[in-house]
Amino acid sequence: MIAERSGACLASLRSFFSNDPRVLEWGIAPARPTPNAGLLRTWVDDKLHAGMEYMAARLNERMDPKTFHPWAESAIVFAFPYAQPLSASRSQDAYKVAAYARGKDYHDTARTIWKDAEAHLKSDPTLAGMRFYGFADTAPVFERDLASEAGIGWRGKNCCTLNRSHGSAFHLAGFFLDVPLPPTAPVEEFCGGCTRCIDQCPTDAFLGPGRLDANKCISYWTIEARGEVPEDLSRRFGGWIFGCDVCQEVCPWNHKHIRGATPEGRDGVPGEPEGTLPSFPDTGNAWAALLRKGGGFRSRYRRNSPLSRAGRRNLLRNLAMAARNLGDTSVLESLRASLAEETDPVVRREIERTVAALEARAGMP
Repeated sequence: MIAERSGACLASLRSFFSNDPRVLEWGIAPARPTPNAGLLRTWVDDKLHAGMEYMAARLNERMDPKTFHPWAESAIVFAFPYAQPLSASRSQDAYKVAAYARGKDYHDTARTIWKDAEAHLKSDPTLAGMRFYGFADTAPVFERDLASEAGIGWRGKNCCTLNRSHGSAFHLAGFFLDVPLPPTAPVEEFCGGCTRCIDQCPTDAFLGPGRLDANKCISYWTIEARGEVPEDLSRRFGGWIFGCDVCQEVCPWNHKHIRGATPEGRDGVPGEPEGTLPSFPDTGNAWAALLRKGGGFRSRYRRNSPLSRAGRRNLLRNLAMAARNLGDTSVLESLRASLAEETDPVVRREIERTVAALEARAGMP
């Protein structure tokens, strides 16, 4: 009976993924303790997770899927592309949003894929009663380690999953099943002696290969953190408003996937209708107008964009830091208008610093 279910499940998975244009790669990992449990615990013990207390709160579940779901036998992991490719050609004087967030919320895409997979699997009477649990960066699951065990790629020195065919510009998601399945063979690590991601990080956030100090990471501060950003750190953020792509943009495995580098560059996720991607402001003034109270941020991004995780106030804080770093005096009046109506003390202090710095730059008394 077990062998019959396993065979039927494997055949159904192959049938589903071979016909799904949304998915770049997929593989099978055993639902067992992660081989890197010690590294993860040390990372948390050393406080390198910064203020992301959710990482520590359910650490045992992250390290062992069976702590989370005792019935789990196999983890199916799949990769699907960013809605828009990496773009290292963006001006250093530009306001920037990380490539992964320049599309609709990837959780929605992942959820649609795994629900389609569940329906496909359970259409087989042999699998109708199968237990199933989907995940996509929303549960205590160590997706990157599962991806490595499932042969999706290897863990790069920048902590991203790297794949020789697709680089790292993709999301990871998957689902647990109560069916034992043969695991996919892991792939070899191909970073070699390259350390570009470590050497070119603007804030020196990498303590070594695969060891990230989130306390220094631009993505942590512009997405997760809610308080005041140390000024000696924020001045190194450049124009990043939400996230950071530097450690991916400099990776040789991503060079052929960067927008404009080859005809492979494209917008959108295969299999999804065109015209569904949210647009973004392209100037500081446009960002400031959007992020004012009643400026339309909530209606435009609350339901379908990763930007909603940071929220309007923190994005306005980030805009102020970026404008100061870019020396963008054109945004002065817009920031003064925001300051007049903003009540959050952290956001106010950041705008005040920027207004003072830009006025000095413009030679204003």
